[in-house]
Amino acid sequence: MCGGDSDTAQAMHDGAELLTGQPRRARPSLVVVNYASASLLEVGLAPLAREVRSQRPDAVVVVVDNWSSAPERQRARAMAEREGWVLVEAPNTGFGDGVNTGIAAARAAGAAVHVVINPDATASAADLDVLLRRVESDPMLLVAPEVRTPEGTLWSALNDLHLVDGSVRSARHRREDDAVVPWVSGACFAVTDHLWDTVGGFRAEYFLYWEDIDLCHRVQQAGGRVEVDADAVVIHDEGGTQRMDGRGSAKSTTHYYYTARNRLLFAATGLDRRARVRWIAATPRVAWRVVLHGERRRLLQDRQPLVAAARGVLAGLLRRWEKPAAALPRTTADRPAVVVAVLTYRRPRDLAELLPQLTAQLAEVSERVSRGRLLVVDNDPDAGAAAVVAAAAASSPPGVEVVHVHEPRPGIAAARDRALRDAAHEDLLVFIDDDERPVPGWLSAHLATWRARRPAAVVGPVTSAFATHLDPWVQAGGFFHRRRLPTGSAVSVAATNNLLLDLRAVRAAGLSFDAGFGTAGGEDTLFTRRLHARGGELLWCAEAGVTDIVPCERATRRWVVRRAYSSGNAWTRTAVLMAPGSLARTSARTAGVARGGVRLVAGLGRLGAGALRPGARGLSSRARGVRTAARGAGMLMGALEVGYDEYRRPRRAATARR
Repeated sequence: MCGGDSDTAQAMHDGAELLTGQPRRARPSLVVVNYASASLLEVGLAPLAREVRSQRPDAVVVVVDNWSSAPERQRARAMAEREGWVLVEAPNTGFGDGVNTGIAAARAAGAAVHVVINPDATASAADLDVLLRRVESDPMLLVAPEVRTPEGTLWSALNDLHLVDGSVRSARHRREDDAVVPWVSGACFAVTDHLWDTVGGFRAEYFLYWEDIDLCHRVQQAGGRVEVDADAVVIHDEGGTQRMDGRGSAKSTTHYYYTARNRLLFAATGLDRRARVRWIAATPRVAWRVVLHGERRRLLQDRQPLVAAARGVLAGLLRRWEKPAAALPRTTADRPAVVVAVLTYRRPRDLAELLPQLTAQLAEVSERVSRGRLLVVDNDPDAGAAAVVAAAAASSPPGVEVVHVHEPRPGIAAARDRALRDAAHEDLLVFIDDDERPVPGWLSAHLATWRARRPAAVVGPVTSAFATHLDPWVQAGGFFHRRRLPTGSAVSVAATNNLLLDLRAVRAAGLSFDAGFGTAGGEDTLFTRRLHARGGELLWCAEAGVTDIVPCERATRRWVVRRAYSSGNAWTRTAVLMAPGSLARTSARTAGVARGGVRLVAGLGRLGAGALRPGARGLSSRARGVRTAARGAGMLMGALEVGYDEYRRPRRAATARR
């Protein structure tokens, strides 16, 4: 993220207010979500932002660049650097989530009122000021301009969602007895922090289209109002983004797919059962009307709009009819209290190397946190880590507390739950394992990602380093390949060996680590899946990496195959545990048997095919076949309630220390 000198701009604005005697206005922002449209930023946003800043020097300009290509990202970076914009480099998680990210960045820069505008929309600073003044005087108002084409034709004003069948029409055609939800286009609108917090922003699951209808519906449910102010006019070049699979292209298959899908998503989350049935019955007629709108000639030669709409309808109908969980409350402290927790079991050498690195990182962020504490949870029955922790405490930097606690119950689940209980009065808890090493700036990166969006969890990548030369078979099987995502990507499940938790969100979700897992794996899968299912947002931070030190005994064929089996076993077990009732649990077990069986057969088939291939390709096919089969077998046995104690310990624990 990069940006201009916002503090200087604010000081200039404050000084002007003192000289003119005018009342101080809320700091504004201009938020644009960009997808493969850097040229439109150059010709549209750049001159508009300059004009706005000439009148409001304190204005914050935020561009959320949803990933499309490396050249587009580089152009966006160059423009942001030149123009003094705040640039948020994001994965492509859709328009609504992009706006959420942009407003969060604007608020972090001090803005309290926001204008969201499309890259292909053209406006003047005066038009936007009309919108800003309206919401400043009425914090529960969401207001949009009239949107016209370059020829002056009205493109969008106040629209109606007809509740009888889910069709959408202009409010100009409303009859007195129509049951409607008024809404405005997301192409340009203004909103205050107060209203945005009240409704929780856009719902990211819409991705594209209908997210503005859903937002306007929730605004009115919360007691707010939705209006169009005809004194503000924005010009919308409908063809400006037509080459992109994004907003503005009414002719793209993306439009037809998401319009059909999201109409049914709205029905699932915003209507009662009787209304949903009416909407489903009306779906063929409404979808056909949408496809025909401006596409009659195209349908003679191209059936893609029909296919896309049909796919969208099918995707909407196959959704489970349940409301998504409400967003969890988040820690709001500017300087949170942070606990870094290390779980350890008889690894004194690893621990002695790791602890000084962690205390140094806590000292590095000391000015950004109210308290920094390092917590070592010792799962050794003999509490063998006490001496190592005492030595680290004696040499820790000032202000960094190092604490040793003993958790005698065996298993990772019990140890993680102990860390959660010991951090009950803190704000953030960050997990790292005793056989890992953080990269420079690891903790700082975690905190930066958390501050940008205040998610329930931040997930960091893990890279493996091997104590010995890796077996070519293990390497060919990709057993140590892990996911890599851009910072800000949303995920739905995570391991806890490199994880930041917002403890206010965890407490609101009523979560703990299930000690019933004992020495089996999967407690982190269950915990994070439940956190996500209960409304928690999990975000990826590519810069918060750790290195996993893999000893010789964990780089063998036997070990990696057992890990693949354990992973599949844990996934199915957690799916069954998450099911809300006996029927759902039976369905989860059936799905586990089916999916596990398919993987088992496919893996064995790949193994057989690899036996017929010579060289590296045959080796890769055999190794990956074994991995797939092992995971499938684990899923199958998990569905049959046969667990696997991956971390089981010998009855008489060895006394030797590594």
